[in-house]
Amino acid sequence: MKNKSEILTIKNFYANKLNNKRDIYVYLPPSYTTKVSKKYPVLYMHDGQYSFSKSENSGGSWNVHKVVDELISEVKIKEIIIVAIPNMGSERGSEYAHDKIPFIHDLGLEEKGLLYEDFLINDLKPYIDEKFRTLTDGKNTALIGSSMGGLVTYNIGFRNPSVFSNLGIMSPYLVSMDAETLVEKKNYRSYNNNKPHKVWVDIGEYEGLILVRHVRQFVDELLQQDLVPEKEIMYYNVPGAAHFEEDWSERISKPLLYFFGNIGKKISVQLYGRKTAGLVGMKVQINPVVEFDSGFSMSDINGNCISEDPNIFETSTDGIIIPKNEGEAKVIYSSEGIETSESFTITKLLTELVTIIINVNAPVNTPEDRPITLNEFKLKKICCGKYRGEIIVPRDIGLTYKFARGNSFINPLIEQDSQKKDIPYRRVKASEDLELNCTVESWKDI
Repeated sequence: MKNKSEILTIKNFYANKLNNKRDIYVYLPPSYTTKVSKKYPVLYMHDGQYSFSKSENSGGSWNVHKVVDELISEVKIKEIIIVAIPNMGSERGSEYAHDKIPFIHDLGLEEKGLLYEDFLINDLKPYIDEKFRTLTDGKNTALIGSSMGGLVTYNIGFRNPSVFSNLGIMSPYLVSMDAETLVEKKNYRSYNNNKPHKVWVDIGEYEGLILVRHVRQFVDELLQQDLVPEKEIMYYNVPGAAHFEEDWSERISKPLLYFFGNIGKKISVQLYGRKTAGLVGMKVQINPVVEFDSGFSMSDINGNCISEDPNIFETSTDGIIIPKNEGEAKVIYSSEGIETSESFTITKLLTELVTIIINVNAPVNTPEDRPITLNEFKLKKICCGKYRGEIIVPRDIGLTYKFARGNSFINPLIEQDSQKKDIPYRRVKASEDLELNCTVESWKDI
């Protein structure tokens, strides 16, 4: 590019009702300094310290400045301003919660989502609109976040669609689940009278107890509020993706194309997910992932999936397999001139749950003051340095995990390699009963 983008820092920006300060990072597009009369759409991002830099937790970054630079250089999106809003560390969950969430109270915090909302709308956005050349209307303003950042994006956006009318709800934390009973409660409310301009919702295949099915149920509820598929709402069930900055970075271009560019034309489709269903047992839903000539991708919630043999199974309008008899038949997908097919098998039974047995060899000097846990599941000590656990999880759940000593939310002691360096997260897909045999080489020091 002839001109270069730049990132500015606004030091110690004060939030009046939250009564705290944080630095704000502002990305200015390549033409900002030369086209002095031009005004720009704005993207506001939660967890902004990771928008351009690496996360302390996973070591990853959204690298959104690099993604946007490339999209602009390829003339795929309009030039935009990005306002990255860092979280406040231990207060993150508190600021991102509008309603009561159990783990917030477990940490001794209170929900401050309404105060954070006030900070964005009455403190930050007026300042940005005054100091920078912005297009101030809702249709030119986007709000995006992941995990609890996705939850707060939903709540703020649907409460204030005239302010933030393009909503990127990525890997949203929509459900609390009890590790022992698997009882689930949703963390979002319905805003039936408020309709944003465009809504992007996604979830990765390997996102643990933030289950794909809950996000899809959330999307189905939004569809019941008369959001039009593709025009007003896009959904993406992302194959192979987990709950890390690297994963969000890999797909952040998709909502940016949707909000600020041209997604192009559909060129191909692939049917992802389980290809076996039972006459009795878990529900199986087809995930048709459509690729576009712009690089855009989405899961088609508006395509046509039919069974070639309705005596074996039928399909619902939302892609759920409805078994009729044991056997095998093809699902045929078609939409706007693209087609594909896959064989599906119907068996007698496909249980909802599977069992994972975990065997861990830990350093012999592992203290006993904190139990070894895997995503809050406690393992039992069998003998010196050997631990074992058995957990029951929903079939097809994708897990990413490291072992910890104690609560993984509060002062965790996470496993490391023999050189006291961080290790990558393990990944496992629980499609059947399985046994995991793992070794912990060392623990992170306090």
